[in-house]
Amino acid sequence: MPSHLNLGFLVYGRIAYLCVFIGFAALCGFLHHALDGLFAKWFVKSSIALGSLFGFLILWIPYSSADRLLMIYAVFALILLGYAMIRLAVGVWKAFPFANIVLLGFACLGITLINDFIYQMTLSNTPSLIPFGVSVFTFTQAYTLSARGY
Repeated sequence: MPSHLNLGFLVYGRIAYLCVFIGFAALCGFLHHALDGLFAKWFVKSSIALGSLFGFLILWIPYSSADRLLMIYAVFALILLGYAMIRLAVGVWKAFPFANIVLLGFACLGITLINDFIYQMTLSNTPSLIPFGVSVFTFTQAYTLSARGY
């Protein structure tokens, strides 16, 4: 792995896991603030608390246990993702401004994440689609933010 920093594999691995935990909390915070009033405050507070807890744990547990820690985190993250999808569907149903576009981007991101998760678990021989999902999500959210005047 080319780098200008001379860090070992374990440091890079821990940073990667840390980015997952922080990134998911950031995603939940984005949803909460971009669609103000659609998501409950506990949603973003829970994601931050979970990200902080698991982020702290990844720094202190043996690296050999990191995959198990990620699986435990994934259970909580899937619950929060389920809540987000339900709230976005409710937002579309109630004609909440921009909920339909956010749901489109979020659904695309979720489908590609599931595809790549299955791929990583070697349950399927599908191509990695997460770059496509992130691109669609980014463009839909950029549109939402620009249309709202942020």
